[in-house]
Amino acid sequence: MSQPKKWFMGLIPVAGLLLIAGFSRQGSVEADLVARGNADLAAAGLGWAKVTLQGRDAVVTGEAPEPALKVMASTAADRVLGIRNVSANITDMPEAKPYTFSAAREGNKVTLTGF
Repeated sequence: MSQPKKWFMGLIPVAGLLLIAGFSRQGSVEADLVARGNADLAAAGLGWAKVTLQGRDAVVTGEAPEPALKVMASTAADRVLGIRNVSANITDMPEAKPYTFSAAREGNKVTLTGF
């Protein structure tokens, strides 16, 4: 015979165990997603962009050297398995004014600096 009241009493501890297990693994899951997201951005040549997480939602931040790279960074982060939503908080890299450039020679070594 069916006894729903007894089933309910058994579901309470199971739900508690699931909550404890979920919260205890959240930090390691987020760390894994951040590591994989940043690795994918670096592999795509977008090392200036970084991924941070809030749960499974990613925020891509950084200064884009070119405006078209903003979309590429968001797309690269969106392809990471496990990330649910991606939002971008990417700014354009400011233009260098005045543009400075210098070269220094020390023996056979030349050092170039500037923007």
